[in-house]
Amino acid sequence: MQQPFKTKDILHLSGIPFEVVRVLPNKLQIENVNTGELRESSVPELLKKYSEGTLSVGRRVDTGNGEPLRSSRANADTSMERLGEKARAATLRKVSWIVKIRDMGGFERPRLLPEAISRVAQELGEEHPPHISTIHRWKRQFELAQRDVRGLFARLDRRGGRGQSRLDDEVEASLTEAMDTIVLGQKRSSASEVRNAVLVDLERKNAYRTVGNQLKPPSLRTVQKRMAQLYAFDVCAARHGAKEANRRYGDSIAARQVTRILQVVEVDHTPVDLWVVDEEGNVLGKPNLTALLCRYSRCVIGFFLSLVSHDVETVFGALRHALMPKDYVRERYPEIRGEWACYGWMEKVLADNGSEFAGSALANAMFNLGIVLEFCSAYQPNDKPFIERFFRTFNYGFIHHLKGTSLAKVSDRKGQELQDEACIQLSELERLIHIWIIDVYHRRPHRGLDGRSPAVVWAESAEMYPPRLKMDADTVDIELCDVETRSLGRSGIEINNHRYNSERLCSLRRMLPAKSVVTVKFRRLDLGHIFVLDPFTQEYFRVDNVKEGYANVSIEENKLLRQIRKAADPDASIQVASGEEVIRTVVGKLAASKAAKDRTKAAKLRKEDSHKVRKPQEPSRPKRPPKPEIDAAAFNKAPEILEAI
Repeated sequence: MQQPFKTKDILHLSGIPFEVVRVLPNKLQIENVNTGELRESSVPELLKKYSEGTLSVGRRVDTGNGEPLRSSRANADTSMERLGEKARAATLRKVSWIVKIRDMGGFERPRLLPEAISRVAQELGEEHPPHISTIHRWKRQFELAQRDVRGLFARLDRRGGRGQSRLDDEVEASLTEAMDTIVLGQKRSSASEVRNAVLVDLERKNAYRTVGNQLKPPSLRTVQKRMAQLYAFDVCAARHGAKEANRRYGDSIAARQVTRILQVVEVDHTPVDLWVVDEEGNVLGKPNLTALLCRYSRCVIGFFLSLVSHDVETVFGALRHALMPKDYVRERYPEIRGEWACYGWMEKVLADNGSEFAGSALANAMFNLGIVLEFCSAYQPNDKPFIERFFRTFNYGFIHHLKGTSLAKVSDRKGQELQDEACIQLSELERLIHIWIIDVYHRRPHRGLDGRSPAVVWAESAEMYPPRLKMDADTVDIELCDVETRSLGRSGIEINNHRYNSERLCSLRRMLPAKSVVTVKFRRLDLGHIFVLDPFTQEYFRVDNVKEGYANVSIEENKLLRQIRKAADPDASIQVASGEEVIRTVVGKLAASKAAKDRTKAAKLRKEDSHKVRKPQEPSRPKRPPKPEIDAAAFNKAPEILEAI
């Protein structure tokens, strides 16, 4: 077998350096450079380790400065691509000279070396060939590198002490201390501030030095270069904390993988960059969008619009829209050409740590619906990236092209007042969103889906994993409610300043102990009824408001009515009872106000959200005769007041 190793070769076995001290037939004697231990190894065994990557071959370089032995892999940074143009030309010149002289036999006959140099100079066309001592130096470098041409690389980038500090040690220490104190200790800093601190410190030190031994301060440009060389992670951690530094410069690993639709669904809110108006053209404000996005297909499976700030009610509205089939689309929006086939029970909902998501109401509803609710880690953008990217596409690719858009950046809001162009009502915006999602976004090729559209990916996965339906629509409405406990009295249940009673509730009270407490579910957007848990059947049943006309009336609307009644003149009870003109005046002034908070308050009173657009008008129920324990005279004027909203 041929012997590929030579004496004095350095073999790195699993990082440990061994020197070849003797070459024997088919085996080697190697010595541990660190401990002096002698060992015999067969050539086939070493070749196998070399193929497996546990053996690297290096060389011993007698530098005389105590540098450790290195393998040939340590020279990997010495590549032609890393050299400058002059260094590459010098390297090629050295290689050409050594190869040509060696081919002529100039190194074998030293007396013929001057003649070989002259012949190579004529061949290369050089008027000033290298000196004979330079040729010997190049040859020695080539031999020490075991005839590896990388040993002839011209490292011109190392000349002149490049990459090394030329400042005095005390000046260097003063500059380092100033950067640690100012750059890494303050929220904001500048190079001039750092240099001034160094000047003050050097002035104090020069007071104890002779005139000829004064410390020279660094220039402003030197300080700027040093500040630019600071690690970005260290600067961010010192100024903003470790969490922010990890968020900015942490490992950007891909989000968790999914294999089917509805396996992971992301939910979040975003402000819609559009001013919406009412029927009279008054600007109400900018709505908020709550959306649920399927991570596997990137399809939007549900959303909810509201001019009220996002809360648990908007999350419930978006969840109900996502769970239920979208069979209303064809009838309500006949201009839509596609189908919205995205619905069904998701396995996991991924939310952030907002109060509306972290509350007990949403957690209980998710458990009751059989859905896992998971929260993203703080400062981890890769936990929920797709819904955030969708919101950007939604605003920048759709909303910013509509009349009345407020745009996203203040720098873009130039020219005329943007609110003057507002002309879209909330119901019209919901129609446009349906059209954009179904016919545009779901049908457009998606880069994250390898050029396929979200609708196609959903359809392909739905063939193998079809969406599932559980429970029924009434049960979903019951579960997506706020939950509280209330005492059950003679007049029923009082909650949100309203009383609720029914024949079944009265029957339940007779079977319970005195002063019993029952579990109640209610919707803040509908004071017309509540749901009460029957402790015997463990089922919720509906209980209507004892006062007529409160169907689809929100708590915000009722709150305004109570304030008006409280501040009204008792002698003018008839005028206050009618309330129509009073409510219209108040809401009109709020809607016409230039203050955004007043317009938002007007939108709350009018309950401008997706629920108002989607839910059909509840059929009127026949009036029931009042029960003896309910004083009907106390509520005799409520219906006329509420109809004015």
